[in-house]
Amino acid sequence: MSKYRVRISDLLENQITGEWGNAPSSNNAIPVIRTTNFCDDGQINFGDIAYRDIPLDKANKKYIKPGDIIIEKSGGTDKKPVGRVVYCENCFEGKKVLCNNFTQILRVNSSVSNPRYVFYLMYFRYNIGIPEHFQNKTTGIRNLQIKAYLDDYVSITDYDEQSRVVSILDHLLALINTRKQQLSKFDELAKSRFIEMFGDPILNPMGWAISHYGDEFEIMSGGTPKTDIPEYWVNGKISWIGSNLCQNSVLIENDGKFITEKGLNNSSAKIFNKGYILIALVGATIGKVAHLKFSTSTNQNIAGINVPQNENYIPEFVFYNTQFLYPKFMDIGNSKFKMANLSFIRSLQIPIVPIKAQKKFSNFVEQLDKSKFRIKKSLEKLEMTYKALLQEYFG
Repeated sequence: MSKYRVRISDLLENQITGEWGNAPSSNNAIPVIRTTNFCDDGQINFGDIAYRDIPLDKANKKYIKPGDIIIEKSGGTDKKPVGRVVYCENCFEGKKVLCNNFTQILRVNSSVSNPRYVFYLMYFRYNIGIPEHFQNKTTGIRNLQIKAYLDDYVSITDYDEQSRVVSILDHLLALINTRKQQLSKFDELAKSRFIEMFGDPILNPMGWAISHYGDEFEIMSGGTPKTDIPEYWVNGKISWIGSNLCQNSVLIENDGKFITEKGLNNSSAKIFNKGYILIALVGATIGKVAHLKFSTSTNQNIAGINVPQNENYIPEFVFYNTQFLYPKFMDIGNSKFKMANLSFIRSLQIPIVPIKAQKKFSNFVEQLDKSKFRIKKSLEKLEMTYKALLQEYFG
């Protein structure tokens, strides 16, 4: 597969800056894509699109077209530097859409290169960290040196080969998305079964007698050893996790953080064992849950519910019951920053349901989990193949 060198900018027919305009004051506001609409797989999530008042003389020159690449040029975080790209395949509900001033449209010259191929190339470059060499900070905001970045040289192949590569990668990505949708359907099926058997825990349409978490379970929060004392962290072997891992899912491993025995003993961190239900108390994941499948300590932003020590409830039932209590967390205070405490967790209601019915539900979930495991393994293989091919084609 022969390749030749070219600047990214030579593959483009146009570069279009974004617009933000003003807060909407009429029904004529225009939908605007922000970086919060960027998905990690390069797709656009239109679920939380903003609407802004933008003069039509500006908007008419800047609407996004199918085949456009949108690049993030300002903003970013330490974990997600600027330079992310998404590909516009279809417009939002048939409407004309703009992108905001933190982003820019890259319109590929389709007579020179396949737009989708250029997207995959830039997606790969981002994931191996190349844009980080083309960024600076002003007033705490990361900015991509867009001209320098787009004038960087890349290796590409001829048009026919580009189309072949795009066909292969698109096919793999479609399979990956199918597997993700299948996993999501399994989760929805389990929730539907719970409602069918027990009803909504908040509304309690089946009239179950009600208890409270604090009356049924031992509930504790975790803690964080002092981060400036190395002996609390270095060479640690005790798993330690944060509330970011509470994602309404079964948790089978941590994300690489460990503390030492000294760190555990000299802080409020505690060991939560397999079977505990964890609840995030604050932040972006507040009210979200994890069903723990290994022993770990946690930070102070997690409440651990000791279900295994209660003979009246089983973890699977409590796990799903707690997920349905999420609206209660959203009702905490009026501020955007919400925080739950242990008293709040202890006050949550739980229906008193026969253990036989709980076990029946647990058996149903167990069968679903076996199917989910097979789908997850398939997904992992597809994602590994996808990454390997990106490396082969663009590395």
